[in-house]
Amino acid sequence: MILFMCFFVKAQNTLPATGNVGLGVSAPPKEQLQIGDRWTFHNGGSKFIGYNIFYNGSLQRFSPGVASLLSFDGNGEIAIKTAESGTNLNSLNIGLTVQPNGKVGIGHSAPTEQLDILGNLRIRGNILADGADLKLGLFDGRPQGSKLLNRALVHSNTNDALILNYDGDFEGGIEDWGPKMFIKGKLGVGFDTPKEQFQIGDRWTFHNGGVKYIGYNVFYDGQDKRIFSEGSSQIRFGSDGNMTLWTAGGGTANTPVNFKLGVSIQPSGFVGVGESNPQAQLHLPDNAKFRLGPWEFSQEGGGNTTSYLRLNRWTGNSTTQWTDKMLAVDWSGNLFAKSVTVTTDNFPDYVFKKGYQLLPLKDLELFIQKHSRLPEIPSAEEVSCDGINLGEMNKKLLQKIEELTLYTIDQQRQIDELKKQNELILQLLQRK
Repeated sequence: MILFMCFFVKAQNTLPATGNVGLGVSAPPKEQLQIGDRWTFHNGGSKFIGYNIFYNGSLQRFSPGVASLLSFDGNGEIAIKTAESGTNLNSLNIGLTVQPNGKVGIGHSAPTEQLDILGNLRIRGNILADGADLKLGLFDGRPQGSKLLNRALVHSNTNDALILNYDGDFEGGIEDWGPKMFIKGKLGVGFDTPKEQFQIGDRWTFHNGGVKYIGYNVFYDGQDKRIFSEGSSQIRFGSDGNMTLWTAGGGTANTPVNFKLGVSIQPSGFVGVGESNPQAQLHLPDNAKFRLGPWEFSQEGGGNTTSYLRLNRWTGNSTTQWTDKMLAVDWSGNLFAKSVTVTTDNFPDYVFKKGYQLLPLKDLELFIQKHSRLPEIPSAEEVSCDGINLGEMNKKLLQKIEELTLYTIDQQRQIDELKKQNELILQLLQRK
């Protein structure tokens, strides 16, 4: 039997108790432990592992480039600090701070939350916050309201929604200071299940489809439908600038709405009531009615040449109690009325006053032979072209009647005088 005996020898390297130690250095080490020409381990008042940095009364670089250190304090805090090339090492940039309670600060040394960031944040992936709320804007220097949770963004577990300003924690509300705000999808104000791109409350809707409209109790789902069972209305806006108002009575919720046109306003300023294409400042369709107090205007009678405009008057308590044809005008211009009263000034009573000069009958005869009309009476051509003023014509006709009366009185006087003369002549003849 051959016996092998092994002897284990334990070797131990002992470093000096004082002085600096360098591993792989080409010059005397600058710190108690230096590895290579950049890495240092400092065990002074502030403990750190440094790159391109050492302490010699103050922090200094090995070379002009960037520098960084990982520091450890007596309270268990760890911090990563960096310096750009050529900057002062007495004011290192704080990159990351980890406190003994597990709170992490980025950009500053006193984090108060699990992750506390001072400065801008860019995320190139997803934020996964299972069961937690995201708090924003706690350290802007402004006083907080009475609600201190400040839950800016919360993932709702009831309808899988992202809630802004959850429970009104930010008592000042939400402000958007940007020049634009874009929302892709439906937006509800005061209502959490909007049926249109923009909805206010549970009834007011704004539709931006082929037909643009502001609606009450209506939404578009392939066709216009009611939200609730009550009546509905729309203000529609056309691409040519026209605007129309439509209304409908009540019906079953979520069923199609049969709107009727109320008012149409064209870019020209023309307004149609029940007329989609008005051709005048105010245009009503055929056989329409217009009511003003107890008076009703209507166009009746079918086609153009057989229709007429009628004015009726309310006389009772039933919608059928109207007087018939208080005033009517037919297609040919004929006027039908119960009576016509014309007021005028300077009525011709002056004809019977003393000093009124009648045209001698001989001159009147000559005038008639020349003009085929009485003096001061318009000719047939003038009447055909310009028509007549009823008040003025009645005055002229009365003037001529009164003049005729004066002629007649004068003729009667002459007749009476001739009778007397004839009687005298007869008496003289009888005496012979």
